Amino acid sequence: MPHYTVAGESRNSVARLIEIEQAPHGLYTASLDGRLLCTEREPFLAAARVLLAEGVPADTPIVMRRLGSSVDALRSTVGVAAGLAVREEQGRGPEIVRWKAHSVGVGVPPVQANEKSVAGEPEGETLTSEAAP
Repeated sequence: MPHYTVAGESRNSVARLIEIEQAPHGLYTASLDGRLLCTEREPFLAAARVLLAEGVPADTPIVMRRLGSSVDALRSTVGVAAGLAVREEQGRGPEIVRWKAHSVGVGVPPVQANEKSVAGEPEGETLTSEAAP
């Protein structure tokens, strides 16, 4: 699997590289080491839920790049990204919210009591955007 050291962390962490590519109908594919994880509107967040369901530890760093790019677009941990979604309403910009399972689907970690409200991030964890996907 593609791994690399995450710069700027308090400790050097090996991250898993999720590569995205545009698909039809406003969707994106998300792949890890050439293996398709999902095809979604929010590929990084959905891919994190797939990895979590496959047993990847929640504290594993993940990074998203466009296929063929060397620029990190987003970075987080599997657990933080799996617990987030993007809500878009007419007349308002996109907003990061807690992910809620709709019915049968990929699992998500339970919300812990020490996490902040919907618009906030869990204590000590961040989702960082460095470039637009």
